[in-house]
Amino acid sequence: MRLFIIAVILIILGILFLSLIPFASQNSIRMSNKVVILPHESYTVPYKGNSEVLFSYNFSNPIKVYGYPSGATTTNDSILYVICFFSSSPGKLILCNANNISSTVYFTIYEAYGLALDIEYMFVISPILIVSGVALIIYSKLIKR
Repeated sequence: MRLFIIAVILIILGILFLSLIPFASQNSIRMSNKVVILPHESYTVPYKGNSEVLFSYNFSNPIKVYGYPSGATTTNDSILYVICFFSSSPGKLILCNANNISSTVYFTIYEAYGLALDIEYMFVISPILIVSGVALIIYSKLIKR
């Protein structure tokens, strides 16, 4: 009987965590923009502190991006470049055009902070809780027999 009660509690927690997911968008910021950076000029993109920052960009001519922590995750597929990091304090990403011609940059910055970060973790944990609860119910029924 004890396993059955624990299983039900796990399933209820999993469903509760899943029901909180719609609130994640209330604690996030997203901005998309297109900028033309002149030769040997730069453009800054500010970001807030205490947040998870996801910055993706594409360009007509190569640019360099500075201002993100050394532990940031960076990926690219030669079309879309992505930088992801956690920020404990506000800062600025600096987009530098070192070319002799202008570069058009398309970028999106997404910042998740506060409850949105917790909900991301809950989204991963919820299925685990529900599956564990169902497995415990099945196990408790098999033990009774």
